[in-house]
Amino acid sequence: ALDEFMLIKEAVQKPYLILDNSERVEKSIISYVKIPNKDKVIMEAVMVPRDEMLVIHFNKVGIRQVKKNEKNMSTLYKKGK
Repeated sequence: ALDEFMLIKEAVQKPYLILDNSERVEKSIISYVKIPNKDKVIMEAVMVPRDEMLVIHFNKVGIRQVKKNEKNMSTLYKKGK
């Protein structure tokens, strides 16, 4: 949906959670932003540096996956902490 597509900018600029994803892909991070009116689905942005660019992969994931990642990865930023 268009409203979810518009969350891409927010996932990069104002995420509520950022995790270190370096164990999977060197120097990469994952950021998350909540999707309005959806309790069980979150917008995920995986950012990977490549040469002089930043490759960003967007995906919708379940809240259970976010909690699992938060438990297993280092938290770089969490809104409210």
